[in-house]
Parts: sequence; C-alpha cells; structure tokens
Amino acid sequence: MSRITATPNEPLFPGLPLLAPVFIVGLAGLVPTRRKITLTAFGGGLLALNIAVLLYLNATFAGASADLRVLPRLGGSVAPADFGDAIRVLDYRVEPTRVAPGGSVTVELYWQALTSPDENYWLLLQLANRENVQINKDGVPANGRPTTDRWQKDQVFVSRHTLAVPGDAALGAYILKLGLHPFERWEWLPVQGQEMLTLGSVVVATSP
Repeated sequence: MSRITATPNEPLFPGLPLLAPVFIVGLAGLVPTRRKITLTAFGGGLLALNIAVLLYLNATFAGASADLRVLPRLGGSVAPADFGDAIRVLDYRVEPTRVAPGGSVTVELYWQALTSPDENYWLLLQLANRENVQINKDGVPANGRPTTDRWQKDQVFVSRHTLAVPGDAALGAYILKLGLHPFERWEWLPVQGQEMLTLGSVVVATSP
C-alpha cells in the first residue's frame, strides 16, 4: 500500500508567544550589560509581534459557529451522516470532481455537535484508487479553533479543506473518503457501519 500524505497547515500553536521570552533570556547571558537594554526592547517587540501573528491566525483559520437556518444546500449525497454519537456531517460539497495532477480538491463541510465531545477529533480526507495508492490530508474539522473538545451540543460549524493532488499522481478514478479519529490515535469513529464515509469519486486526468 502506498500513501502520499499532504502536510496539514491548519493547526495553530498557542505557545508561540512564549518562545520570545525564552529566546531573550537565552541571549541575555551572551551579551554585555550595556546592550541588555537594547536586547530587552527587541524582546518586547518580538513578543508583541508573536502575539499579533497568533491573533491574526486565530481570526483567519478559526472555524466559526454558524446558523443552520441560513446555510445553503450543498447537495452531499450521503449526508447527513453521524460519526458515533458525537458529530454529524449535515452536508458537504466536493469541487472539482475532475482534477489534473498538481491540482487540488476542495471539500466544504457542515458539522454539527450531537453532544459536547470530550475528545479532540481530527479528520482524515483520503483519495484512494484501485491500486490502493492513497493521498491523505489530516487536520482539524473546523479549520483550526475551536477544536472539537470545545464544541457545545447542537453547535454548527462550516469548514473548507484543500486536498493537494501530487504532480506525479497516477491518472484514473479515486474514491474520496472522510474519517474522524482522536488526535494522535487511529481509532475511527464509526459512520454508517464503516470506518470512513465515502463522499464520492474524483477523477485525476490530464484533460478537462
């Protein structure tokens, strides 16, 4: 079995601002006393920059709670689908369903918390062909924060995930699947009697 894994870029790093003071304290022991004032000012600026970047990332990637009444219909053929008794996929859309090597497939998802999960679940999007060559994308369901262990019962979230198709991907038909598992544990939440939910097919081809 071959597996091509796309590097996830969705997780955030809340501890990023802590690196600035650690960095400055380390440098403080290496510079002359007369330069420590300059070093302190530099450290303060670096800390402020880190906090600003973190706030920007949170605002950019955080999944926002949505109003189910105003969400447009996406047309997912096997939705709604429940993952265990914790999370429901209300609807989804896959675009495009025909892609060239080096292109990408976007999956838009509507999630609903059936309970208040106590686990940080991650999704796995997977394209697999007949030869079981797999192209995978692991990430946080709501495109960042809040993670599922902070979801409240009946909350609805909208997310979009991009699955990159390698430039050397084999041509042909692939099956697109979605699974949920606890972070760092490959224990699948069951969905419709399976480990993963089949969302549809995607054709990798050199021509439209």
